[in-house]
Amino acid sequence: MIRKIAFALCLIGASQILAAQAGDVSGGWLFALTTGDISAEYSADLQTKGEQVTGTWAGTKVEGTFKDGQLDLSFPFHPPEAETSGQLTVTGRFEGDALAGDWSWNEYSGTFKAARKP
Repeated sequence: MIRKIAFALCLIGASQILAAQAGDVSGGWLFALTTGDISAEYSADLQTKGEQVTGTWAGTKVEGTFKDGQLDLSFPFHPPEAETSGQLTVTGRFEGDALAGDWSWNEYSGTFKAARKP
C-alpha cells in the first residue's frame, strides 16, 4: 500500500514538473524559420503572464498566447532582408525544451524550430 501511495505521489510530482515546463515560454529564444532551401534566424525574448505572451521578435513587439503547450503569435513584421511588411504568424508546440511548428508571412510559409538561448 505504501508503495502505491509513493508511486502515485511520484506521478503527481512528475506531471506537475512537466506542466510547469510546458507552461512557460518566458526567456530568450532563437527561431530558425525554413521554407524550401531558404532559412532565416531570428532572436526573440518572450514573457508569459497566464496564457498571454508578450515580448520582442528581432526588435519588433509581439503578442500572442501560450496554452496547453501551444504557442500562437501573430504580429506585424518587417524582416530586415525584405522590402515590405506583413503579418507574421507563428504556431508551434513544445518538443522537449524546444519549440517547433509552422509560420506564415505574406505569401510565404514554412516550418520553424526554436531553441532557448544559452
